Amino acid sequence: MSLTKEELRELVEKEVASNATREMLAELGPKQESYTKLLRHPLLLALIATVIGWSYDGVVKEREAKKLAAEIEISEADRREDSAIAKLNEFVALAHTRSIAKDLLRSALKREAGVEAVEKKRTYYAAYSDWNVKQPANLQQLRA
Repeated sequence: MSLTKEELRELVEKEVASNATREMLAELGPKQESYTKLLRHPLLLALIATVIGWSYDGVVKEREAKKLAAEIEISEADRREDSAIAKLNEFVALAHTRSIAKDLLRSALKREAGVEAVEKKRTYYAAYSDWNVKQPANLQQLRA
């Protein structure tokens, strides 16, 4: 199988044209520029992971701070409520003590029991003074 000069020339021209086309397509195709080299650098992945880690850490810490603030607010509300209940119980106890001392003194005076009436009078005066000393402070704290 031998080729004539014309066939040989035609084959060479096709090959030259094919090479020229291949070179033109290579120029039009993707070029590896400097930023692609930078994007493929292994330290870039470490840098990106560090930035994402810092961001995530910031979000987690902020969420924990909000949760802690809410828990503190709830505990403060519970403490204020417990204090108010204790002051209310103290107020009721003072009122009840004074009422009982008053009833016992009235009973002793009606029966004209001399020594017992004096003793009941002392008990009533103690309850009365406790009432007058502690009641304004208790009322002030209950209003707050």
